Formats: sequence, C-alpha cells, structure tokens
Amino acid sequence: MTRLLRRASLRFYLRHPWQLGLAIAGISLGVGVYVGVSLANDSAARAFDVAAASVRSSVTHRLLPLDGAIDESSYRALVV
Repeated sequence: MTRLLRRASLRFYLRHPWQLGLAIAGISLGVGVYVGVSLANDSAARAFDVAAASVRSSVTHRLLPLDGAIDESSYRALVV
C-alpha cells in the first residue's frame, strides 16, 4: 500500500511541480511564523520578569517613628 501511495504521489508532483513547491513553501512559512511568535512570547515574558524584579527590589533599610507617626515635613526630607 505504501509503495502504491508513494508512486502515486511522485507521479502527481512530477506533473504538478508548482504545487509541490507551494506546499513546501507553506510548511516553511508556517514553521517560521510559529518560531517567530514563540520567540517573541519568550522575549516578552523575560522582559516582564526583569521589569518586575526591578520594581520589587530588596529592602535594605526600614524607617520607623519613635513615637506614633513620622512628621510630614520630615518624611519629605527623607524621600527627597
């Protein structure tokens, strides 16, 4: 059965070489689009992870008031 199928396919594509070329081009284009989208998705995910890591940087110091709350003018001086 496979021999007959191979022979029929070979004859068909010998009679229609453009169809074989277009089939190969279509498969190649589909694989290229899939790989491109996959690479773009991985790159975007990696960029998101880097951005998220820079936003949630590790805390090195913690300022606490001695009595109740920090005065607003003192807070402005600390932030700037």
